[in-house]
Amino acid sequence: MKVEITNREKNPLLNREEIEFSITESAATPSRKELRERISALTNVKIELVVVEKISKEFGSKDASGTANIYADEKILKKTELPQIVGRNIGQKRKGKKAEKAKAAKKEEAPAPPAPKK
Repeated sequence: MKVEITNREKNPLLNREEIEFSITESAATPSRKELRERISALTNVKIELVVVEKISKEFGSKDASGTANIYADEKILKKTELPQIVGRNIGQKRKGKKAEKAKAAKKEEAPAPPAPKK
């Protein structure tokens, strides 16, 4: 997988740098984690400050493109980005009704212990 930065713009109002990138020589669409690692290596910043917003791939093509943001501070990142975007990039535990449904589904899948014989 080869990642190339095609455009870089500073956004002083949101205290971040907005990046557009292209991905070539990739068999499948890379994960957000892989992209965050590559972008942080290319720009010499901590991986915690990189957020991949969008990855788009044309049907039948091996090439992809996307956008990412690099923040100056983690507080600004969490304040500015939508919670679902942060969750997709960093990975956060579910809260609310969906989490309860997921727990209930796991309990149902677990095999019941055998009944004692009399």
